[in-house]
Amino acid sequence: MSQHLPLISSTETGLLGVRHLKRFWAQTLAKRTGRGSELTEQEWRFDNLLLNGLGLPLEETTRYLLQVAPSFDDFEQWVLAKNDGWLAPQQIERLNSIFSGQPYGEELQAYLLTIEAQEDVLSAEDLRFWDENGYVIVRQAVSREQARATEQAVWETLGMHPDSPLPGMKSPLGKAS
Repeated sequence: MSQHLPLISSTETGLLGVRHLKRFWAQTLAKRTGRGSELTEQEWRFDNLLLNGLGLPLEETTRYLLQVAPSFDDFEQWVLAKNDGWLAPQQIERLNSIFSGQPYGEELQAYLLTIEAQEDVLSAEDLRFWDENGYVIVRQAVSREQARATEQAVWETLGMHPDSPLPGMKSPLGKAS
């Protein structure tokens, strides 16, 4: 029979000041040793809100915790590293408001209103295209230089060159023979 650990409260925080992060860390490590408990629907939602709010992929984060079993301080440093060394105060406040059930503060509300007031990235036509095809082209999302660098990285990763035909083809991609 598995032994359950006492639950850490979602209100407990570490140096980053993010609610629920310590609880998520402890619950995941408890599962590693067979001492975790089944997640409630709310716990599952909080975990997903936490990871999405911090920009952390579920699988990568879980794998890190289960394989490395870091201290909580080390886990917070990992979270920071995944966010280029910085979490926006609005990001932390928004998460903490959700986990505490408290309304957003005035500053955060004003910040979110400025985002809402910005022009839409996708047009109605773009959204229709998405519905029909399952993807959308976001024009001018990156500079031409960034696009070329990305294209070159893909070719190098594949060990190929854009001017060389694929195996079994007579001419390069996009070029008539």
